[in-house]
Amino acid sequence: MTVRLLIAIVTAATCLAPALAAAQPEPAAAPPAPSPPPDDDALARQQFDTLFGGELAQVLNTRETLDDAELAAKMLRSVRGRPGNPHFAILVCRQVVELGKKHPSGYLSAILAMEQLERLVPERADQYQEEILALHEQMYSRTRGEEHVQAGRGLIDACIRYGDRRMANARYDDAANLYRRALAVMGVLRTENSYSKDEIQAKLQDALARSRASEQAGRLRAQLLANPQDKAAREELVRLYVVELDDLQEAAKVAPEEGPTQNYVLVAAMTVERLPEAACLALGEWYRGFAEKAGAPARPRVLARAAAYYEAFLARHPGQDEPRAKAAAALDAVDQELDRLAAQGALAAPVAKIVLVNPAVFAERYAARFPPTGNVARGGKATPSSQYVVRDPNDVFGGARTGHTWTLAGPKGQFDAVWNPPVRGRYLLLFNRSSSVGADTWGKATLSLNGGPALAIGDFSGTQILVADFGISVVFRSLRITIDGQMFPGMAGLEIHR
Repeated sequence: MTVRLLIAIVTAATCLAPALAAAQPEPAAAPPAPSPPPDDDALARQQFDTLFGGELAQVLNTRETLDDAELAAKMLRSVRGRPGNPHFAILVCRQVVELGKKHPSGYLSAILAMEQLERLVPERADQYQEEILALHEQMYSRTRGEEHVQAGRGLIDACIRYGDRRMANARYDDAANLYRRALAVMGVLRTENSYSKDEIQAKLQDALARSRASEQAGRLRAQLLANPQDKAAREELVRLYVVELDDLQEAAKVAPEEGPTQNYVLVAAMTVERLPEAACLALGEWYRGFAEKAGAPARPRVLARAAAYYEAFLARHPGQDEPRAKAAAALDAVDQELDRLAAQGALAAPVAKIVLVNPAVFAERYAARFPPTGNVARGGKATPSSQYVVRDPNDVFGGARTGHTWTLAGPKGQFDAVWNPPVRGRYLLLFNRSSSVGADTWGKATLSLNGGPALAIGDFSGTQILVADFGISVVFRSLRITIDGQMFPGMAGLEIHR
């Protein structure tokens, strides 16, 4: 084939290609991809716009702010104490905060919304706590008369509540500042809240003592870094962590690698249930030995730990012999000293870390720690303000964890329990009645141990379990639970564990 002929063929093919392509039928269009289902945030926004979009647009277009506060209260009622899409609750609560802050009558709605956000978005809890405190300050500074007094009491409670949380997170200086603010407001109002002035003063002294101990621990750590063989510095550092700071984990990190101190620290970090009776007696003696040189705020805590170990030994050692007599005498002496300190007002009111969990979480994380056989609440006597149908309220102490053992005859009331003789424990468990989450909520409920300050419970509702950790072994003489809820609040069981 000549070159000229080859060129002619290629040229013809090139010219025909567009025509041939045009003659081919168009490929069928692909069907449109289905739209992805809306995510949780989108569904929450749709629900919000349907319920409140029109009203929100209306109040935002007015110069008045009272209508903002009124809409905030209405929005809050749609999510407070009710189950549902948490994304919707978060969206509503954030809008409640924005609206509520615009008018003094909306401050309380904004505070309640932020408290709910604190539970729904725990990673931003610190931010919400600061905003809650700021709003309480605004309420206090902008009100007069009885409203001013009520706002001051709310500010005092918030300062103490968040001061306690900062103590639990080792933010001692921040906690001290909040306790000081509570005392200052209490002094201006010349009134006491659920906490007395002496109780708050005890909390302040504890925060200041722990702050000093923390600074001293930092200096001793630096000293040991320069000279790891400094035995005196190491022993004092262990004592600070065990006694003044109540931090066994840090104590274990700096304890000598060998010797009795390391053994005591490691064994003290174990749960009492896992300890043999000999270890219980030894730890009781160990903690009691620290009490004499402990700082004033730490001394009751150390004595309470000693008492808990003596009680554990006596419960496992029925023989009437010298070790039992020794432990009984030591426990009696420790209890007398604790009673003396209490009479002097030297004991800070016990603070409980309260968590609410569902049955699945309880089964996974708590059930093994709290077997029914460990319940020491049996024998308590209950006198509730009311009860639905004929149910013996004393049955709540019998170990039931599901059911409807006791129920109020309405949404509000109280449940009083006494133990004679008193019992000692670190943990209080409340098992709500077996309805459904969000149903029969306890509302703004509190619990008070031995006539002490009221501790907020939170949105406790059907099937949930409350776990209150007092941090140390405390004496249960009486317990009052106050409920301001919905429908028929109640519980299946009440347990105390060491």
